[in-house]
Amino acid sequence: SLQAPPAQTIECGSCITVPDCLPAATATTCAGSTEPVTTFTDGPTTGGCTKSFVRTFRDGSGNTATQTITIVDTTAPTLVTPASPVTRACDATGTQTFSQWVTARAGATWTDCTTLSFSNNAGTQNPGNCGSVTVTFIATDQCALQTPTTATYTVTDGVAPTFTTAPQSVSQQCNQNGSDITAYNSWVSSRGNGGTATDNCTAQSAIVYTNNSSGTPTRGCNNPTSVTFSATDSCGNTAQTSGSFTVQDTVPPTITTQAADASSQCDTTGVTAWLNNNGGARATDACSTVTWINNFAGFNGGCTETARVTFTALDSCGLARDTTATYSINDTNPPVISPQASARTVPCDSNTGTALTTWLNDNGGARATDACQDDADLTWSNNFSSAPVGCDFVSVTFTVTDACGNSATTSSRFTATDNTAPTFSPPASDLTVECDGAGNTNDFATFVSTRGGAVAVDACALSFTWTNDAPATGPVGCGTRTVRFTVEDECGNSAVTSATYRVVDTQMPSFTTLPSNSQAECDGNGNTADINAWANSNAGAVANDVCTSPVTWTRAQTSTSGDACSSGSVYTFTARDACGNSASATATFTIHDFTAPAITTEPADATYECDGNGNTNQVTSWINNNAGARASDVCQGAVTWANDFSDTLLSCSSELVTFVASDACGNSVSRSATVAIEDTTDPIFSFFPEDVTLPCDADASTDATGFAEANDVCSGNLLVTMNETEFDEPPVGDCPGDHIITRTFFSVDNCGNAITRDQVVTVVIQRSSGPCDPEGCECDDCCPPAAASDCLPVNCQAVACRSTPCEASMCTCDDKKSITKVQREVEFEIPQCKPVYIYVNDDDDTP
Repeated sequence: SLQAPPAQTIECGSCITVPDCLPAATATTCAGSTEPVTTFTDGPTTGGCTKSFVRTFRDGSGNTATQTITIVDTTAPTLVTPASPVTRACDATGTQTFSQWVTARAGATWTDCTTLSFSNNAGTQNPGNCGSVTVTFIATDQCALQTPTTATYTVTDGVAPTFTTAPQSVSQQCNQNGSDITAYNSWVSSRGNGGTATDNCTAQSAIVYTNNSSGTPTRGCNNPTSVTFSATDSCGNTAQTSGSFTVQDTVPPTITTQAADASSQCDTTGVTAWLNNNGGARATDACSTVTWINNFAGFNGGCTETARVTFTALDSCGLARDTTATYSINDTNPPVISPQASARTVPCDSNTGTALTTWLNDNGGARATDACQDDADLTWSNNFSSAPVGCDFVSVTFTVTDACGNSATTSSRFTATDNTAPTFSPPASDLTVECDGAGNTNDFATFVSTRGGAVAVDACALSFTWTNDAPATGPVGCGTRTVRFTVEDECGNSAVTSATYRVVDTQMPSFTTLPSNSQAECDGNGNTADINAWANSNAGAVANDVCTSPVTWTRAQTSTSGDACSSGSVYTFTARDACGNSASATATFTIHDFTAPAITTEPADATYECDGNGNTNQVTSWINNNAGARASDVCQGAVTWANDFSDTLLSCSSELVTFVASDACGNSVSRSATVAIEDTTDPIFSFFPEDVTLPCDADASTDATGFAEANDVCSGNLLVTMNETEFDEPPVGDCPGDHIITRTFFSVDNCGNAITRDQVVTVVIQRSSGPCDPEGCECDDCCPPAAASDCLPVNCQAVACRSTPCEASMCTCDDKKSITKVQREVEFEIPQCKPVYIYVNDDDDTP
C-alpha cells in the first residue's frame, strides 16, 4: 500500500521539493516493510490569494496516494531599492523629466513571491518650471499586501528673463483732447512699441510684463517721461529695461474762425468792440490756451474810412497764427423817402399834358431826408421818357441821391382813363370738321387764331388785347369745345364772344392683323390661364382707327366642339373706337392632350426570400401594386397600368418587368423594375447520425451508424455527400488506444447555400483479457503463452499487464528442474512481469 504525507500549508515562495523541504510518501511492501516514495506529479494550481494543488505520489507497483498543499501569502512585498529624489534645473536636458521619473517609479524596486502591481499618487501634479511634487509609489501583491516608498521631484529656475527687443523712445504731439495720453498709454501697454523678453524656461506667452507708469505723461513744450518695464517669469525672476515718451508742442494754434470784415455808419463807436472780439476770429491750440494781439493803428480814407488789422493767436510756447480783416466807417445808407410818390389819374383831354408836367416837377409829391448829409445837398431825378397817348398810362421812377452817391427811389403812375368797352362786328362763329386722326391741329389752331372770325370795334382805343380760354389742342377724336374770346382795350375795358368747335367721326376701325387660331396642351384645369392670355391679347389681332387710337376690345365665346382629348372654342373679337364705330372677327382656341402621364413615384426593385412555393403572393402583390410606382395625368386624371411580367419566377432568379401607365388619350409612359427570389437560408439536416463509440470488432459502416439526410425550404429534399477520414489515437506504438473515424456530411441547395457537419465514430482498441505477455518475465521457460489479440493491428510497447503478480503455473520440466523450482519458490517471491514506468517531467516551477 502507499500512504501520502499529511496536507501541508506553506508560505508563498517556500521550497516544495521532496524530501528536502516536504515529506515523502510511505510505501508498505507485501512483507510489511516501508520505504519512502519520492516519485510524484503535481496537479494544476487553483485559487486566488490562497492557492492549492494536489500532489499525487506513485510507487513502483502503480499504487497512488494524494496530498493537498495549500500556499498562503501573508508577507507584504519587500522594498529592495527606495524611491530616489531628483532635483533638476528647468532647462536641464540630461536629467529625467517628471513623467519619466514617475514612470520609472523613482528607481524603486520590490520583490515578492507573486506578481506585483504598481500605483502612485502623482495624478495630474506637475512641478512646472519651478516647484516640487512629492510622490508615494506603492507595490501591491496579489493578496493586496502593499509596501510604499516616497520621494520628491524638484525643478528649479534661477535665471531671469532677457529683453531681446528693447522698448522704443518716441515723441508725441501734445493734444488737449487726450490723444497724446491715449498714445502714451498705448505705448506703455505695448511695452514701448514692442519691448519683448524671452526666458530659458518660461514660454514667452507666459512671461508677465509690468511697468511703473502713472498713467499720464508730463505735458509741456518738450517734456520726456521715463518708464521702467519689467518682465517676470513663472518662477518670479525679473528683468528690467526702460524707455522714454516725450510730449512736445511744435504746432501753432489753429484759426477755427477767420476774422471778419466789419463796418459802421458815420461814427467809430463799433471798432473797439470789434477789436476786443478779435474781429470775430476764434482759435484753438492742442496743447495750451490761446492769447490774442493785433496791430490796429487808426483809419484813413474819405466817404469811406478803413483800417486793415492783423489779429495774432499765440500759444504758451510762443507759436503764432495770423488772420486779417478790415473795419470800415462809411456812408452807405441812402436817403429816406417819406412820403412816397403818389399816382395821378386824369381824363383823357387837352389838359392831360399840363397835369403831367406839374406831377413830374413835384416828384410825384415825394419828399426825402438823409441821416449823414444836409437835405439841401440832395438831388432829384426821374426816368420819364414820353407822355401817354390816348387811353394809357406812364410809370415814372423818381430818384433822390446824397453827396456820397447813395440813392433811393419811389415810383408811381400817371393815367389817362377810358371807361367804354369795345363791341363785335361780326361775333365768333361755330365750326364743324371731320376727324383726321392727328387731332385736327391746323383746323383748331386756325379757329382759335382767327377768334372764330370775330372782329372788335372801339371808338377810343388805338389797339386791342385778345385772350381766350381755348386749350393748347382741340378735341382728340370726336368731340366739341366751346371757346370764349375776350378783347380788352388799353384802358382795361373788355367784351366777350363765344363759338363752338366740333370734330365728328363717321368711319369704323379696320383690322391690320386678324385674330389667329391657337392651341395648348391640356393642363387639367381648363387651360384658363392659356385661354385668358390668348383672349387678353385679342388672339394677336391688331385694329386701327383713323380718328381714335387705341381701339377698345371686347370678346365673346360663340361655340365649343370636340372631346376631352381635343376640344375647340370659337371667340368673336370686336374692336370699337371712341366714337362708337366697331368691327369684328373670329378665331378658335383648341385644347389637346399629347402629353404622357407623369411618374410621381418610381417603381422599386423587390427581392423576396424563397418560400418554396414560388413566392406567388408576394410577387403578385408587387406586380398588382405596379412595384410601388405611381403616375398622374394632368389632363385626364386617372391612368391605367399594364406590364410585361411572364407570370412565373423561378427560385434564385430575377426578372426585369416594364410597367406602362396610359391615359384615356393613348399617351403612355413606362418604367422598369426588377423582382427577384433569393435563397439566403442554409439547408438543414432532417436526420443526422449521432457520434458513437464501438468495440473493435463491431460494424462501423454507415449501414450500422446511419447516413445523414437534408432538405431545404426552397429546394426540397437534397443530395447528401460524405467524406471520411481515419486516424489512431494515441499514435502508433502507444497501447491501448482508439481508432477514430470522422465522417463529414455535406449538402448544397439549388441556390448554392451549403451545410456541413461531422460525425465521429470511435472504435475502442483493447488488449486481450488472456494471460499477460511472458516477454521479460524471469521464468520465460515456464509461463504459458498469451492468447492472441484480435484488436491490435500494430505492435505495442510493453506495459504493465496487471496490477497483481502473475499466477504460478507448473512447468513441464524434468524432476530435477521441478525440485529446483520448488526450492526456488520457497526461497523467493513469485516472479512478476517487470513494470514499465512512465515519467512526466514538469519544467514549470510554479506550484
